Amino acid sequence: MSSPFPRTAATAALVLISALGCRLEHREPPPDTSAAEASADSTVDASGLSTGEELNSYRRDLHYDFTGDGHPEEIKLRARGERSDRLEVTLRIEDPHDSVMYHDRWSSAAYLARSDARTRADRRLVRAVVQSELERALSEANVGASVARAVADSGQSAARADAVQQDLAEAEWRRVHGMPHDSAIASAALDSIALLRGSRPDRARVRRLLSELSASDRYFRYFRGGADTVVVAWSASERRFVRVR
Repeated sequence: MSSPFPRTAATAALVLISALGCRLEHREPPPDTSAAEASADSTVDASGLSTGEELNSYRRDLHYDFTGDGHPEEIKLRARGERSDRLEVTLRIEDPHDSVMYHDRWSSAAYLARSDARTRADRRLVRAVVQSELERALSEANVGASVARAVADSGQSAARADAVQQDLAEAEWRRVHGMPHDSAIASAALDSIALLRGSRPDRARVRRLLSELSASDRYFRYFRGGADTVVVAWSASERRFVRVR
């Protein structure tokens, strides 16, 4: 049976070789970034932690050249809502032309999943937990070689293969249905994706991707609360971010 995800080995190899030459490094924002955007690219004033004032919005940006083309992509973290534990948190990675390369969304309530009743009842502590996790999300420890080493040292090769296979099935489902990166997959579609993954697994492509990414440091990791840590890596052969955890 032919693969549902066609890719010539020669093309993949050439793209991969060109992408592995330089180490991922933090980049400064592009020089044309407006003053308004620059001032917004910061953590929230901590004064609200002592007064019990709710956290209603948060934004921070980080620039890294994941693709290796000399033009840094922008990781954008945004959170907005009526109170600290009811924020809609969105994460976007955009290219220099503001096209979405990766997108995710979750609730700040998940950051309190492992908190005790005393913490959840104290609005100051709730804000402190949520704000701390938001500020940690775009720390430089969550980007690059340190994440690549943590993934390699985890020894969870079967889990990584499962995550990549799931990612490929979701990408194929999006392609067939013309669904953009920044649209959430409806729960009604999950059965179709599971069927696609189970009926036509492309294990050879998974192995190629894992081999490619094992030689790369173009990783990004973020925490969504509870036990939910996500790791994605830029794939030169796929030309997109691939989820490996």
